Amino acid sequence: MKNQAKHTDMVYREVQQLRQVWLWVVVLIAAGIMWYAAVKQLLLHTPVGSQPMPDDRLIVFWLLFGIGLPALLICAKLVTEVRDDGIYLRFFPLQLKPKKIAFAELKSCKVKTNKPILDRGGGGSRRASKGKTKTASGRNGVELHFRDGEQFLIGSLQPEELCQAIRAKLGKRLRTTDA
Repeated sequence: MKNQAKHTDMVYREVQQLRQVWLWVVVLIAAGIMWYAAVKQLLLHTPVGSQPMPDDRLIVFWLLFGIGLPALLICAKLVTEVRDDGIYLRFFPLQLKPKKIAFAELKSCKVKTNKPILDRGGGGSRRASKGKTKTASGRNGVELHFRDGEQFLIGSLQPEELCQAIRAKLGKRLRTTDA
């Protein structure tokens, strides 16, 4: 019953996958190298390089970079939810429990076009001079302005809809606290 109530107060939900081509190229190159080394050395019994890695260590590296890293990239997603009591952010599978931003902490929000590297040092979950950031793909997002002066950018493929949902909840909260 508690879980059902948790989902009924949701007014907005967005799930973003990591789909940057450059990221996939880097990961697939690393995975390809590990698969090549594993097949050549473990199955064909031909050592790789002039100082081959021991088989047990090669198996660990193959599991991590040949299978684990691509699997992580396939599963990774940023889930953003606007609920009655706040904004919930979760970078799955690295973050198991969502981070909650209570509406009481917020002053306003605005749609923002982000230059990930120049403005905030890159994508993902970061802290930079312009504030914290949580992005998965794209250059657009919603910049939250906190009552204490802090800023937080949430990456979004639908920034207008996200900002509208936040503003609706902020406006409702302000009307109920002012009365």
